[in-house]
Amino acid sequence: MKGKLNKKQISVILSGVILIIAIIAGTAVAVLKIQSSGKPSDNSSSSVSGDRDSDKNNDSSGSDDTAAEDSSDRIYISDCDSIDKFEEQENIQLVTDEGMYKQGKGAFLNSSTSPIFFKAKLKQAVDISSLKGGYIHFSLYVASKNNFAKNLFFEISSAGLSDAEELQWEIELSSIKEGWNEIYLSIPNGIKTGKIDYTEINFFRLYSPNLDTKKGSLDVIIDDICVTKKAEQTADNSNSSDQADSKDEQEQLKDGYRETAAANGKMIASFNTVNIFSEAKNLAVTVKDAEHVEGSGAMKVTDSQSASFVLKNPVDISQYVVESGRLHISVYINDPELLTGATYFYLTSSGDVDEESIYWYLQKYQFTAGWNEIELPFYTSAFKRAPKTDAVKHFAFKTPRPSDGAVIILDNMYVTKD
Repeated sequence: MKGKLNKKQISVILSGVILIIAIIAGTAVAVLKIQSSGKPSDNSSSSVSGDRDSDKNNDSSGSDDTAAEDSSDRIYISDCDSIDKFEEQENIQLVTDEGMYKQGKGAFLNSSTSPIFFKAKLKQAVDISSLKGGYIHFSLYVASKNNFAKNLFFEISSAGLSDAEELQWEIELSSIKEGWNEIYLSIPNGIKTGKIDYTEINFFRLYSPNLDTKKGSLDVIIDDICVTKKAEQTADNSNSSDQADSKDEQEQLKDGYRETAAANGKMIASFNTVNIFSEAKNLAVTVKDAEHVEGSGAMKVTDSQSASFVLKNPVDISQYVVESGRLHISVYINDPELLTGATYFYLTSSGDVDEESIYWYLQKYQFTAGWNEIELPFYTSAFKRAPKTDAVKHFAFKTPRPSDGAVIILDNMYVTKD
């Protein structure tokens, strides 16, 4: 049986316990002091370079940027996939065709010949204050530099309009190449007008003064408008990963610009570009002034006997296939006397006119020399097993081989209800 501890032994043990507790408590206090001293821990976000400290006192936001630092490396002003987030916009046309955007599912194309390519006021302002020491980035496609007499200018604002609470950058024309460009603009180096609030960015604009509208394509496309921490660019102002495919994309876009919408009804094909087709036979884009009646181009029938195309995206024309509905198409024939028989027009959903189709035919005496505005009523059409009119994707043009010298051009195919 073990003996009991005497008072002296108990006193020594208690003293040891108290000493251990004191050591542990002191260590905890030291740890707390280190964590509260402001030194970065493994989980802290990286700071941005630039004139953050000098800008801090000049901005209307007046906030502590270190405390407000966002861990994200990218903040979107607009991903250019939709115009739904705009309260107001000018000259913006959404395009979703393959090859006409750099990220997401769409981009913005200028819809006029105005020097203001794009202008928009956001419904919901964007806070970019955590990255205001970084860069404005956007992808910019330019079809032809021949139009530009001066440099380009890009602006953001917190006032919902230009020339107030604004940052502006001038983009040297010499730094822009035809095709896609990856643009990075230093936010600290932007020219200020008024006192911009980086927590309330709600406006952007891209423009170029004194455009020459008679020289080449005016197509300009913008995509991926955002703020980044770093400028991921090469010496020629292009992202190295984009440089490899920019030539292919440029060739895709250069062929004929863009599709246009029908002024009345629904467009099937404006024939401005082959980019909307997954397959095209005996058709070639022409952009000569006398060889199209709408948009920027038309399709010349290279075989003069037959031509066809298959759309990448089927078109729903079901609501137009009614008694008053019509298929409209502009057809150029230099001399109808060169035709040797009836001309047939087919619409199908399967791609096989012999399996199912809506079709019409015209005799050569129904054409005149030059452009013919053809209206084909659905109530006069014939059927080879009715196609799916909510998914029309194939058009075919056929005529017996004309005499030598025949020139046939197709343009502006759309449907209407009356």
